[in-house]
Amino acid sequence: MDVFFSVFQVLIPLAIIAAWCFLIFMFVKTASKKLADKRAPEEEANGTVASKRVEVSGGEHTSTSYYVTVEFEDGSRREFSASGALYGILAEGDTGIATTKGSTIVGFARRKIDAHKEDDGWHRCPACNAVFKGDTCDYCGTPWMGDK
Repeated sequence: MDVFFSVFQVLIPLAIIAAWCFLIFMFVKTASKKLADKRAPEEEANGTVASKRVEVSGGEHTSTSYYVTVEFEDGSRREFSASGALYGILAEGDTGIATTKGSTIVGFARRKIDAHKEDDGWHRCPACNAVFKGDTCDYCGTPWMGDK
């Protein structure tokens, strides 16, 4: 019986220390990410809103996080956290200039095009309303028929 208590006298303090170390690690990790985002320069690049998602966490008191994935001209994609206000005005398929700061998208200036008119090779898909360049919509595969 003494061995049983002596094992717990060692394990319980070790578990408490491990839990505190984990909490400190998570705090430092979150703080360093926020600091890196704050120090990051604002960058602008042409891109298309590829997707949007929402993450809700918590129980009685919930927290909502918004994310926007942007596909850039070189074909690369990157997901950014977004404010609820910016998330709300963006739609999948919007094309324009994305302003980012670290892992956050802070602005998006849409590229304005006429629904049925070419503007530098950009078209609005009649099927899904996405903006694309080329002969076929990148999102639904509808071919561009032009003004034929």
